[in-house]
Amino acid sequence: MLASCTVEIVPFTSIQGILVGHAEANEFGSGCSVLLSSNPKGFIMSVDVRGGAPATKETDLLKPGTLVERCNAVVLSGGSAFGLEASSGVMKYLREKGVGVDTGCGIIVPIVCQASLYDLKFIRCKENIKELLNVEELSKTEFILPDYKELGYKACQQISEKDLNGNVGAGLGCSVGKLAGMHLSMKGGLGQFAVKINDIQIGAMVAVNALGEIIDEDGQVIAGIYENGTIGNSLKVLLQEMKQTSECNKEKNELTTLPHFNTTIAVVVTNVSLNKTQANRIACMAQDAYARRIRPSHLMRDGDSIFVVSTDALKLEDVNLDVLGSLSCEVLERAILNGVKFADSLKGVISHKDIVKMTVNQQ
Repeated sequence: MLASCTVEIVPFTSIQGILVGHAEANEFGSGCSVLLSSNPKGFIMSVDVRGGAPATKETDLLKPGTLVERCNAVVLSGGSAFGLEASSGVMKYLREKGVGVDTGCGIIVPIVCQASLYDLKFIRCKENIKELLNVEELSKTEFILPDYKELGYKACQQISEKDLNGNVGAGLGCSVGKLAGMHLSMKGGLGQFAVKINDIQIGAMVAVNALGEIIDEDGQVIAGIYENGTIGNSLKVLLQEMKQTSECNKEKNELTTLPHFNTTIAVVVTNVSLNKTQANRIACMAQDAYARRIRPSHLMRDGDSIFVVSTDALKLEDVNLDVLGSLSCEVLERAILNGVKFADSLKGVISHKDIVKMTVNQQ
């Protein structure tokens, strides 16, 4: 089908029917990214959640058979469950614009869906991630959070016409390779990527905040546990910790869950008209991108979630879900890599870019 088609790489922000905005609380190292519908009627959405510990809002509305057919915005944010306040700021912005479901008597209710990632340890340290090693000292200080409601509102005001990758929006507090501890992690970030095939547009925006390592198209590890100038193997560390935990609990005959938190959250967008059921199938297929580029993924303390948005701008007589689902994987994979490759070092967490620079300087 695609053999005679021209595949053109385009900005994610150029997809018909969407507006993309970001806001950051730089003093904390966290932020949010917002996808708004340029159509007051909203867009059609679904979601697939594979992680065992998601922080989400309004995802039940995305199931087929529910009353509301369209959503007005989707939010990706840091802050774990605290970050869900960002959607309140987005609702405030949309309500001021008169956008949402008319429930009668002049009452407009904006429909905003959201997923948040765990970056609280990144927020907890002030200047360097190694501060987390001094647990006793940190326990004496107050844990202050960003105002996520304000960030959500600001993101709606700060619409970007070009793709922004790395330490942007929800990607600001992202890190990868946390199995051996945050002090040995590398910087994750926000990634965007999109393509156009004839009239079809499809793209992805993802906040890469993985427990394990990131694998590129050649099977090379580009980010993960970083120690003594090398990137370690997360699976080996996981198995070793599991063995140690098992030995500690042998007498109790129980296995303690390892204390690691992480989440990669994404939204895939297409201009092709879809219903909720079709969008959900594409969201399911898009999860393969996580499995291909993130090792390991979909763990019990993950909140791995993927939204799929149809802007309903392109009506096709025959929607080939196999093609759209496969394309969703491809664009999401590229977005994941962009999130890591464009990230900058922050709070002592080294980035892929800086490791590449060091390698070049040593040659």
